[in-house]
Amino acid sequence: IAKLSDFVCIIKMIAYFMVTVLTASLFHWLIIYPLIYFVMTRRNAYRYYTGLTQAMMTSFATASSAAALPATMKCNIENNGVRETTASFVLPLGATINMDGTAIYYPIAIIFLAKISGQSLTFGDELVIAVVSSFISIGAAPVPSAGLVYLLAITNSVGLEVTSSISLILAIDWIMDRIQVVVNICGDSLAASIIDLQLLEEEKKAKFGDESHYPDEIQME
Repeated sequence: IAKLSDFVCIIKMIAYFMVTVLTASLFHWLIIYPLIYFVMTRRNAYRYYTGLTQAMMTSFATASSAAALPATMKCNIENNGVRETTASFVLPLGATINMDGTAIYYPIAIIFLAKISGQSLTFGDELVIAVVSSFISIGAAPVPSAGLVYLLAITNSVGLEVTSSISLILAIDWIMDRIQVVVNICGDSLAASIIDLQLLEEEKKAKFGDESHYPDEIQME
């Protein structure tokens, strides 16, 4: 009975962990990204997301932003009107260094490991985890489950002893990784759109001067 009780407790903790990661990822994807996109462009990010359906499905299926890159470029260029010159530079760069989903996942995973193994973390430790996670996520390889290697590096940065509890992370990482990748490619795509619109605006200013001198059809865009 004791063993069964422990098993149920572990399952509950894993469920809480997954819900926390999912909630944080959705908040970043559905609130933070659209807010930044609206502030920068005055446009609707949710409408932009509809043009990324194929890219999001591909990234979820492959769990790799690199593998989903062709679909991401196609969706941005053909569905959302990003110019090929911008997409061909921003999207491959984003697939390499923009890992927002991973940066969200690392701190939650490490705090989960600390709690389940009975180890305590100070506020300073949590701050170090957040900062190190952000920097390490930039260098994380865009391949499935690559982040597990970096997870161990972050635990060492705060002296957290890695126990057998990390096997719990291994058991669910395959699905968590897919959620992270979807968040990542959406961030890449919105960044490409923002940069493309800003470049287009600069080109218009260089060609026509003040906005009041734009031809009517350009002002309507």
